[in-house]
Amino acid sequence: IMGCDIDARMVEIAKANAQAAGVAGDITFKQMRVQDLRSDKINGVIISNPPYGERLSDDAGVTKLYSEMGQVFAPLKTWSKFILTS
Repeated sequence: IMGCDIDARMVEIAKANAQAAGVAGDITFKQMRVQDLRSDKINGVIISNPPYGERLSDDAGVTKLYSEMGQVFAPLKTWSKFILTS
């Protein structure tokens, strides 16, 4: 399992939560942009909770982010993808 976020503070919070839940050894955390996600694995699962509303400043930002996510996820044809939106 890998968890990633562009915000270093969120990565640290996720690490602390994993530690408290006793699963820290099962998860690798990285600070990274979704645009930098790459994998050579044939199968996988992506669960994403992208920023929205007040967490993202404007509609243009949402459109750009979702477009970039589509470009990153498109090559992962055999992967399952779950995107949490509001």
